[in-house]
Amino acid sequence: MTGATAARPPSGRVGLDLLVLGALLGVAALLRLPGLEARGAFDADQGRTMLALEAWLRSGDVPLLGPPASVGGFHHGVLYYYLLAPAALIGGLEPGAAVAVVALAGIATVGLVWFAARSSGGPVAGLVAGLFAAVSASEVARSTSLWNPNIVPAGVALVVAAGWTAWEQRRPGWWLAAAAGAAIALHGHLLSLLVVGPLAALAVADLARSRGAERRRTASWLAGAALVVGLTYLPLLVEELQAGFAEARGVAAFVGGGGGSEAPTAWTVLVIVLRVASWTLVGLPTRAPGLAFLVAAALVVGVVWLAAGGARPPADDRADEKATGRWAARRTAVRWLGGSLGLAVLGLVVAGRALATVVEALPVNQYHAAADPVVLVLVGIAVGALWTALGQARPGARADRAARTRNAAGADQTAGAHPVGGPSGRSATIAATTLRGVLVTAVAGLVLWNLASQPPTRAPDAWPAVEAAARRAAAALPAEGPVAVRSVPTFTAPDAYVFALHAIGRPAAGPPPDSGLGDAAPPAPNEAAALLVVCDDRFAAPTGQPCNGPAEAAWLGECQWPSRRPHLWP
Repeated sequence: MTGATAARPPSGRVGLDLLVLGALLGVAALLRLPGLEARGAFDADQGRTMLALEAWLRSGDVPLLGPPASVGGFHHGVLYYYLLAPAALIGGLEPGAAVAVVALAGIATVGLVWFAARSSGGPVAGLVAGLFAAVSASEVARSTSLWNPNIVPAGVALVVAAGWTAWEQRRPGWWLAAAAGAAIALHGHLLSLLVVGPLAALAVADLARSRGAERRRTASWLAGAALVVGLTYLPLLVEELQAGFAEARGVAAFVGGGGGSEAPTAWTVLVIVLRVASWTLVGLPTRAPGLAFLVAAALVVGVVWLAAGGARPPADDRADEKATGRWAARRTAVRWLGGSLGLAVLGLVVAGRALATVVEALPVNQYHAAADPVVLVLVGIAVGALWTALGQARPGARADRAARTRNAAGADQTAGAHPVGGPSGRSATIAATTLRGVLVTAVAGLVLWNLASQPPTRAPDAWPAVEAAARRAAAALPAEGPVAVRSVPTFTAPDAYVFALHAIGRPAAGPPPDSGLGDAAPPAPNEAAALLVVCDDRFAAPTGQPCNGPAEAAWLGECQWPSRRPHLWP
């Protein structure tokens, strides 16, 4: 990497930059905030989050671990709960208050993506990256759902924006902000390490290029950054000391068992590359395979082109140190971000192979959540570079550069000046203008695609619907006594309904946390007055037992529920 410094925007552009940023944040807020409580699904993960916050804020049970991972016997980071707790406390444990934190994180991601692309690729890059981040249907859906991976993009975007500022402006204090972003991402999902780890290489390069007092200063700031991340894992250390390092043993067992996956194939690699490169702009590739392939291919080609030195200033403009500096800085940024993204994809091929199987009802976009803001920044940089290159190819632009060169040399502005004209000049102008039009059309088309693909403003399984279902169930149950809540199939969890019953003042409990998954559910507790069985109809076809009777009855036939106690399934 080089230490080339990109020129800061002129003071006259600051006002325009602020106007663009304000507009992008306004669009992001308009697409995310209205009707927030009723927009995202409230399922097992959301119920588990609210139960953890409830146990902390009402009973003083401070969490030391985050949500459990979907595979293996270990957990994600607890910082997720700590970030939600203030809003949950102020909002009286209403899920809408907690999801507002996630929505604000999504809006912040838009601003950080704009800043990262603007500072590394110029104003066009910032506008395009920020606009895509604001209107992306995938990002809007992510911002309106209470789920731990949904805070990851904000953390990674902060890593990119702050890390690039520390490098490009030689201001190592920004590594503290990057460390805060890394902590948010790493606690949001364990696989964020696949992206945050390579991104941290820029910090190592920053230390390696510095000398003398500058190196000592950089080393001090980096030590502080490492301390920031380390402090967020103190609750995990306490838990590990109390539980005999159960988390470490769970991770070791999972890794030692090969990650629970078979060897990758060429098809696995292709699908994972396609999903990572296109998801944030297209969604699941099964929705529009051709469009997803075009977006992914364009991103790969653009990154390779720019990393190899593409869009270099024309020969007659290379004496302009600012233009050369901007090009060198952009190339460094693309190599850093593109290399990090490539390493992350390799890691996902090994550790996130579930991405190779596309099941619309079971999204696995959490595995590449950390890569999505990197994709957006790279797309913005590539579009901005192509826009600039096409502008430089016009004969009129060449004439302007020649005039600047003569002015810089103090020569007579009229001496040797030749008007640009003739068939070849007009053809070049038409070609460059046409290609710019195609580029604008492509960007506008993707924006319209995402605006037309926005998630519904009211999800059928959102919190209001779950709360209403819990009220109906409670009305049919005995008026007194706690309720045992179970779910079928038994590898699903009933936490959404457990919390919903708590919210309406009814004592309820799900299966014991150590009951295991995948086997027959354990007997309901003896002290329960009634049993509520909930069924996830997404698995009706695979199990061959539809909900609303057959699946619930089959479960009752396997469990030890005493027949003298009333039971109900909705």
